Amino acid sequence: VDYCPTPMREICYCLQQNVRTRFPGNENLAISGFIILRFICPALISPDSMGVIQELPSGDYRRALILITKVITNLASGVEFAQDKKEPFMVGTNVFIKENVDKINKTFEKF
Repeated sequence: VDYCPTPMREICYCLQQNVRTRFPGNENLAISGFIILRFICPALISPDSMGVIQELPSGDYRRALILITKVITNLASGVEFAQDKKEPFMVGTNVFIKENVDKINKTFEKF
């Protein structure tokens, strides 16, 4: 959070205050939706188009980035993977999600 640009922190603060007024208890979800879904996930899924890397990632590399993005998205929203979905192998990451959901929520609270 300390390295986040001031304008983005101000936007997150305003977002947090407005969500707290209208939808109490969902402040972290709103901030995660803003930061994770709008900035971090696009940079992970398509690092070449975001200027993170120069070359287009290979298929396997891109697939790994997509899976990482899915885990981060679920972590940020506090949702575990279900056994009955199309990618049951992702259930193994639920341990990571459970162990880190409090940490990410504490990070969002710092905004």
